[in-house]
Amino acid sequence: MRGMACLDEEQVEQLIRCDCAGCRRRAREGEPPVWNWRRQVLEAVNRTLRDLFRTTGVPRTPWRVLQSLQRHWPANPSLFPDRNTYYTVWVKVTDHLMRYVVSNREEDPPILLMEPLSMRVEELGITCSIHVQLAQWSEEGVWIRRFLVDDHPGVIDSCRYLTALFAKRYWGEKRVNLEVVSLLNGDSRTFCLSDESTRHLYDYLLLVRERFFDRHTGYIPC
Repeated sequence: MRGMACLDEEQVEQLIRCDCAGCRRRAREGEPPVWNWRRQVLEAVNRTLRDLFRTTGVPRTPWRVLQSLQRHWPANPSLFPDRNTYYTVWVKVTDHLMRYVVSNREEDPPILLMEPLSMRVEELGITCSIHVQLAQWSEEGVWIRRFLVDDHPGVIDSCRYLTALFAKRYWGEKRVNLEVVSLLNGDSRTFCLSDESTRHLYDYLLLVRERFFDRHTGYIPC
């Protein structure tokens, strides 16, 4: 009998962008995704969010955002396609992250901050893992905020469905909303995760497994 299939969110997103032989091999062997410029920038964003939201009572000003992001930003542009891309991405991410953070007025500590989550879906023989950057209580229930260095529709869908799966497991029938912010173009999309059917989410997991794993390699060992 086959073991559990491990669907890591970062691995799935990389395969959505690039379904090449090298990426499939790394997925098959359980290796982490390539440490490319998107992952470097996302790591800088995550560290900046941690700096800004782990303490309460300190205003999240544009200057604090700029200072923190500049401190964590990748110093070596060699992984970027060229220097123009390096500086263009810096300007876009800084501007869009600054706008979002300053407009977020929630003062209570987040429920989740840079939290890695993992769960087993026994019915499907799949283990999923994601990284929730920010989750906060509001009058409307739970708001989960996810920041992407990407605007690929497939990556946004993956973020939506995998986050919904975890939301149902952790918060049950409570109302949970998701805001997905693309830091490359500033677009923000919101979804009510409570409206997603479990059957639909399971269908998505099976589709991902079939498309990226089963047809090439079989299960990813956990």
